Amino acid sequence: MKKLAKVESLKQVGKLGLMEARLGDVVVQVFANGEMRAFAPGQELDKLQAALVASSVKIMEIIASIKKAGYSIDEQAVMSAGQVMPFDYLAPEGVRPSFKGVSVDLLREVAYAPYEVAQQFQLERNEVQAGENAGRRIVKQTQPKDVKSLNKSLVLFMADSGVGVASFKEEKVEKSTYPAQILRLEESAFAAGMPVINAAYCHFVRGLLRGAYVAFYELENVDVKEENCWGRGDDYCQFRAVVYPK
Repeated sequence: MKKLAKVESLKQVGKLGLMEARLGDVVVQVFANGEMRAFAPGQELDKLQAALVASSVKIMEIIASIKKAGYSIDEQAVMSAGQVMPFDYLAPEGVRPSFKGVSVDLLREVAYAPYEVAQQFQLERNEVQAGENAGRRIVKQTQPKDVKSLNKSLVLFMADSGVGVASFKEEKVEKSTYPAQILRLEESAFAAGMPVINAAYCHFVRGLLRGAYVAFYELENVDVKEENCWGRGDDYCQFRAVVYPK
C-alpha cells in the first residue's frame, strides 16, 4: 500500500488495506492485492454506465498512476461499464486487519454458496433466524441489567467470534420511549470487501440485534435495518434498531 500512497488521487480508508478515490458519482477502490473496482453507489446499471463514461478520463489517469507504481491493472475490466462478472465473496487482502486468524472465507462459502441453488429470500431469512437465535441466547446467558450491558455483551460476542469490530450509540426516537440503538460494525465478516450490489449483506447481524432486543425488552415490536453496508458501496456497516412499545 506504500506504493499506492504515492498516487495523488487515492486516499487511505481507515486502517483497512484499501485506497479510495471519489470522482463525482463514481467511487474507485484499490485493495492491497491489486484488485480495483469502479462503481456508482446506489445506482442502477444505466446510471453506472453514464457515471463511468463521465469519469473515464480521471479513472484512466488513476490506472496509469497505479501501473507506474508497479501494479498490473486490467483497465478494460475496470471500464466494462457494468459487464456482469462472477460473484466473488472471498475477502480481499487487508480489509479485516483485526481478524487475521479467522477463516472468513470459509464462513462466506457456507453463507453465500447456497445462493446459486436456492431462492435468495429464503436464504436471507435463514441467516436472520440464525442471528435471532444467537441474540436471544446471549441475553439468556449474560442476563444484562440494562441495555448498555447488553450492548457490551454484543460487542464482545462479535469480537470473540470474529464477526467484526462493533460500537454502539443511542439516538432519540419520536414514536418510542426507548432510544434507537445504532451499531457501527467495522470489518464485517459477512460484507467487508464484498462487491457492490446495491443491497446489504449482513442479515445475520440484523437478526442478532433483533433477537437480543426482543429477548431483553420482552417485546416483539423491534425493527432493525442495515443502513450502511459494503454491498451498498460503504466501507463499514451500520444498523439502526428501534423498539416500539406494545
